[in-house]
Amino acid sequence: MSRRIDSGADSTTYNEPVDYFRRIYFQFVDYTVGCVTDRFNQRGFDIYTKTECLMLNAFHGNWTEAASGTEFDEVTQHFHGDLDSVKLKIQMEMLSSSPSIVDASIVNVDQVIDKLLSLGDAVKLFTEVTKLIRLCLTIPVSSATAERSFSALRRLKTFTRSTMNASRLTHLALLHVHQDRTDKLDLNDLCKTFVKSNERRQTIFCKHAA
Repeated sequence: MSRRIDSGADSTTYNEPVDYFRRIYFQFVDYTVGCVTDRFNQRGFDIYTKTECLMLNAFHGNWTEAASGTEFDEVTQHFHGDLDSVKLKIQMEMLSSSPSIVDASIVNVDQVIDKLLSLGDAVKLFTEVTKLIRLCLTIPVSSATAERSFSALRRLKTFTRSTMNASRLTHLALLHVHQDRTDKLDLNDLCKTFVKSNERRQTIFCKHAA
């Protein structure tokens, strides 16, 4: 409720238009600063940042310094029950002490994944590191992805598709959300797989193909 209506105070007056627009400008700046602050002060964002720093320190050969800080304890406590902190620490030390793995050019999680995949079967030695990366990639840093998924769900399950089962809806949603991968699929291979998965389809479609 406006203050002048609630307490009988005089309405705000402005001597010049510039005063009015200055007030609106400062309100906009305050709101923007508040949104940015709330965005980067989230618990999930803080854990994500610390997890990424731990992995980068290990692949840069600086794990000894990283392990002595509080970040490792905070990350392992956050993922308590999903990670074995003792094994994770040993595996991080192994990564940091291996000259063939240490790479100062790695700057993000994607490059960490590529480096681990390049190890081939040796990646099986770093089970806890792999778990940590998976957990890091699933941290909901924001709700934007979930909101986009719900928007897609509303477009997919319309009133005319009310009888669609959960399995089919999930498959359609994945195809819709990951359109960049869907566009790369070979439709001929998909059709062949669809026909081969059922004997009746083979009988019908093979006759038409002949």
